Amino acid sequence: MSGGDLSRRRVLLASAAAATGLAGCTGGGAPSGGGTSSPTATPTATATSTPTATDSPTPTESATASPGPADSFCAPLDGSPTPFDVAGTPYVFAFDYVDSWSVGEPIEQSNGRYERLESPVLRSENGESSATIRVGQSFDALTAAEAESFVQDQIDREDSTGVAYEESFGGETVRFVEFPNVDVNSYVFVLPYGDGEARYYPTSIVTFLDGGGPGQTVSRCPDAVDAATQTVRASLTVNAESTT
Repeated sequence: MSGGDLSRRRVLLASAAAATGLAGCTGGGAPSGGGTSSPTATPTATATSTPTATDSPTPTESATASPGPADSFCAPLDGSPTPFDVAGTPYVFAFDYVDSWSVGEPIEQSNGRYERLESPVLRSENGESSATIRVGQSFDALTAAEAESFVQDQIDREDSTGVAYEESFGGETVRFVEFPNVDVNSYVFVLPYGDGEARYYPTSIVTFLDGGGPGQTVSRCPDAVDAATQTVRASLTVNAESTT
């Protein structure tokens, strides 16, 4: 990946994460597995994360591989869908994730929370790297009119390619606005929950690669990483046990 592509990817990832009011994705440094930056309700491409890029994820699984066919090299990223334990969480949704990935510590913020799903580490003579999927939800619910305006704002962003999917959730149609990263896509959307006037929750699924630079080995596995992302996105259902 060239330096220009990497910089563009950081900007796009920050935009997608900040759009939900859950910044803390990337800043001037390479993507990290942590992040506790202050949320902002306004989408921005300059979100800064802390801890810094030195605080990289530490998945519980790793795989050692030598260069070869992508399908065998990327095999550790594959697996079967398994339910994420959302009981006792404020998430208005439940979802599945690929069981070869590990669940990182959630990041709690005053107006939102996100979970980290961390892939096994892939290694080759070029180095090692992994991928992270961040699933974030804002606690600041919107009215129907505000939700429509929010989604339209994401569609109109220069770095968005518009609505990529429409799925049913809680009896309503949810539009997934796509942000095309260099390697894999990320999504911003709103989910309906409850009976109040303000009942639409901005949510995001942001996927990025940890490692940075041309030596990152996981960049050889965009299909496997995207499959893990789509496992989360396509499995979203209402969380009847939400504490929201």
